[in-house]
Amino acid sequence: MLIRSVLLTLDLIALGYCNNKRLQYKTLNQYQLQVGYKNNLIVKKPIVIDMRITPHIFIAGLSGNGKTKMVEYALKDKKVVLINVFEDDLKNFKSSRRINGNEDILKYLNNLLKNIKRHERPLYVVIDEMLVLCNDKAISKAIADILAVGRHYNIFVIGISQLGTKESIKFKDLFNSRICFRQVEESSYRVVLGYSPENTKVKKREFYYYSDNVGKGKTYTV
Repeated sequence: MLIRSVLLTLDLIALGYCNNKRLQYKTLNQYQLQVGYKNNLIVKKPIVIDMRITPHIFIAGLSGNGKTKMVEYALKDKKVVLINVFEDDLKNFKSSRRINGNEDILKYLNNLLKNIKRHERPLYVVIDEMLVLCNDKAISKAIADILAVGRHYNIFVIGISQLGTKESIKFKDLFNSRICFRQVEESSYRVVLGYSPENTKVKKREFYYYSDNVGKGKTYTV
C-alpha cells in the first residue's frame, strides 16, 4: 500500500497541480491548448491539443453547452484576435482586438494574408458563428486560405459554430482538431468528428474530440 501511495504521488507531481476542480500540467507552451479533462477514478487528466501536431480547431455545439468556457480557458495568456465576437461574448478577452461586420472582417483577413509573416508568438484567430460568416463567398475563401497556410506562420484558427451539418462544413478537413458538444441530430457528430461516438447523449460541458487521438472530455469552469 505504501509503494502504491508513493507512486500515485509521483504521478500527480509529474502531471501538475491537482485540486477538486482541475488538474493542470505545470507548463504549457504557446502551442498547447488545454481544452478540458478526462474523468477517471483518481484524477482529472488534462486534454491538451498541440497546434504543431494538429493545427486549427473546429468547435461545434448548441448554445449554452460549454464552447465559450472552453475557448476562454484554452486561450488564456495567448495572443488572440476575435472575429465576429461581440462585447457580451468571450468577456475574459477584454484586451483582445475584436473585428465585426463583414466588410471589416474581410479586410482584416485579406490583410493578414497579403502581409503574412511568421509570428514569434503564435496568433490565435477565433471566429464565432463561422459557418454563418462563410455564407459570404469572399470571407469563406479567405478563411480557407488562412487554414491552408497559417500553420507555417504560427497563425491558428479556432472556428466556432452551433451546428455541424454536411452542407455547412465546407472545409472541415483543414481543421486537424475537431470538438463536438451536444447536437440536435446524431449524424452531426459524425459530420464534425469524422467518426460516430458510441453514445451521443452528452451532458452540458461534455464533448467528444478528434485530434492526434479521440475521446470524450469535459470543460473546465473559468
